[in-house]
Amino acid sequence: MIQKKLQPGPELQIRPVALEINSDKEVFHSLTSRRSPLYNILEVILMSLIGYMEGTDPDLLSSLCAQGHDTAPLGNGTDGHGKYIAHVTSTDGLDVVIAYLHKLVSVSGMENVTIDDRLFACRRHDIPVILVVPSDLKQEAKDRMDESRDYVDFASPDELEDKIKKYI
Repeated sequence: MIQKKLQPGPELQIRPVALEINSDKEVFHSLTSRRSPLYNILEVILMSLIGYMEGTDPDLLSSLCAQGHDTAPLGNGTDGHGKYIAHVTSTDGLDVVIAYLHKLVSVSGMENVTIDDRLFACRRHDIPVILVVPSDLKQEAKDRMDESRDYVDFASPDELEDKIKKYI
């Protein structure tokens, strides 16, 4: 490995470092005259990745993206929307998954696959899941699960953004 010792000069202009990370995960920097590689690394580390299933409110997703977060589509194995939710791993970098109950129940051709089966990978890799269900039907949704019932966080559509922000 060849190492080049950096000397101050026109290529490297060092300014005092002022770095603050607050609860909103905003990064303020003044590292070099150009955008710093360190800043780019911090920006990627601090940006949350939200996995979502088809049908998630596009206004909500756009709002989260505008706030500096990223989104990744997930599928239920038959809708072809994104990566199959049962195949997610910790290397996917998901901070939270948003799913609607109707996307997790058994579908034609996959009748033997349960909600718990689809959410096993999230539980295994400790990826939080928010299941979107109307407020008055949360208990009924919980009753459709066995292993996942205590793992999943439930939210009505109007509570969803606040619930997501608890995880990101």
